[in-house]
Amino acid sequence: MTEKKLKFLRIALAVYVLSIGVAWCCAFEEAILRHETKYSIARIAGITNTIYYLAVWLLALIILIRARLNLGNLLFALLLAANSFAPIVPVLFSGKIYLAIGIVNNLLFFMALFKTFQYFPKPVTREDIVHKVRWKPFRKLLLLAHHDKSWFIFPLIPLALMFTPFQEVMLPLLVIVIIAYLYINLSKSESDRNKVLWLFWGVTIYFACSILNMLFYNFPNEDVQFISSIFSIISVIALLVALTMSFFFFDSFDTGVIIKRTIINSFMLICIVFVYNVMEHYVLHWVSHQLHVSDALVSSILSGILVMGFSPMHHKLMHFLERKLKKHP
Repeated sequence: MTEKKLKFLRIALAVYVLSIGVAWCCAFEEAILRHETKYSIARIAGITNTIYYLAVWLLALIILIRARLNLGNLLFALLLAANSFAPIVPVLFSGKIYLAIGIVNNLLFFMALFKTFQYFPKPVTREDIVHKVRWKPFRKLLLLAHHDKSWFIFPLIPLALMFTPFQEVMLPLLVIVIIAYLYINLSKSESDRNKVLWLFWGVTIYFACSILNMLFYNFPNEDVQFISSIFSIISVIALLVALTMSFFFFDSFDTGVIIKRTIINSFMLICIVFVYNVMEHYVLHWVSHQLHVSDALVSSILSGILVMGFSPMHHKLMHFLERKLKKHP
């Protein structure tokens, strides 16, 4: 992209970000009041989300000021700004105006999401994709996303999925694409590895919380509202910490240790919750009835078996990641 186009993009982005700031000033009180609920934890989760969106807008403004003519940083600022604007669109607008502005903002968000990680922290070239991505169909998909015309064509895919019964496919699809670009970028620059790892940590936590949330909704119980609120709080805090650390404090901690523990513990927790819920709903009551013992006893035994079974897996996964990330402390 030429310097002239980058200057125009920066000016247009500045107008967009400042407009969102004004919109938040107008909608702040109503956005807070929308979280009034009889569940205190749900109210805390709602307020946490509001704080997250405001913090993300502030990060977008800071990045925009510091970005100069760096395309990757400008795209990241656009991604954060569009993300910040999304929750107040229904507060400020209604009817056809709400639909039009919502579609445009989502289009900008998905466009920035697809393109940001092609240029941040270092540009990913077609040669990088060919050398790093082994699976041929996925490699073709990423190469297609690099085409000049993909700026507006590719974002239409998740936008269209939002209006179909397949919208749950959207999150895994986007996460896989983001992780692929982060993986490619990991080997491009020694100085930017911690930036990439912090973003990878945030995406991993957010994805893990979303998966756990979906699992609990598929096996509903009286604590679903509470559990959903907890996962919401954890995911937005993790994303905010990841973004902040990636841009401002990426050399302050041993990122490799944090990543390894996060990936392993998140994966193990998802597996344990899934297996336990399946066993509880389809096996526990049957065993309890057949053996004429209490549900509490069978549940305790099941918990012990799961811990004993998953402990060796935890150990092996830790050693696997030790080898994979030993060059990225």
